[in-house]
Amino acid sequence: MRFLVSLCAFVGVATLARAEDRQIQIDVTVLSGPSAMKDHADWKAVAGKEYPICKAMPQADAARLLASLRAKAGAKLLAQPSLMTNSGQVAVFSICGHVLVQTASGSRTYPVGTSIGFRPVVRDDGNFYLEVCPTIQCINEPRGVETAFGFVPGFDEMSIRAAADVKPGETLLIVMGDEAKCQVVAATPHLVPVTPRANADARTVGVALKLMAKYRDACANGDMEQAREFATMALDLDPACFVPKPTPPAPPQKIVPVSKSQQ
Repeated sequence: MRFLVSLCAFVGVATLARAEDRQIQIDVTVLSGPSAMKDHADWKAVAGKEYPICKAMPQADAARLLASLRAKAGAKLLAQPSLMTNSGQVAVFSICGHVLVQTASGSRTYPVGTSIGFRPVVRDDGNFYLEVCPTIQCINEPRGVETAFGFVPGFDEMSIRAAADVKPGETLLIVMGDEAKCQVVAATPHLVPVTPRANADARTVGVALKLMAKYRDACANGDMEQAREFATMALDLDPACFVPKPTPPAPPQKIVPVSKSQQ
């Protein structure tokens, strides 16, 4: 059994290439509880009748909702990690065990638990485009079968692929489940300041500048794949090459006194 909901958006390659050097921290909270917690008053005030849910909200409101679900609706905290990744790159977090099943060819293990993939992108306006892909895999005993090698349980899998624009200070709330259980994933992205590479010498920076020029030419010609390749090579040499350089102050003007004979 597999459920799939796609709520995706297109992100231009040029935007990705300019932001790939930016590091992002994602603070994650994963809750699990009975499906009845969807009927909780605080839940309905935020989500209404939508299900599954993909909703961005202020971080403080999301924290209050998660605390209320734990205190009043039977939700339990599964994990609360912080992940680090680069803009445009995927970070994966898993809370999984494995079930050993005997087969005719030997044995095979099946993962059971929750796995979540995150792909954040920093936009030019400072907001985030965030993809979240949670997958829940669990044992379904009634769907198991008896074989010559023993009992083989059935397995259910539920997954959602959701995406939304998230402003700084907001949390993306993803909620999924079935008739028996419900799982909540809250993800809050934070931009980490870029630290220029200490050993980037003048020659390396010069090569990176040439690659940046080729990147801009490829963008102007509409060749996004070539532009991405040039941007990646430039960022490998100098991760801060796309960070705007501060404008040097104008030199002070020299005031020449005027003598009385010149007046």
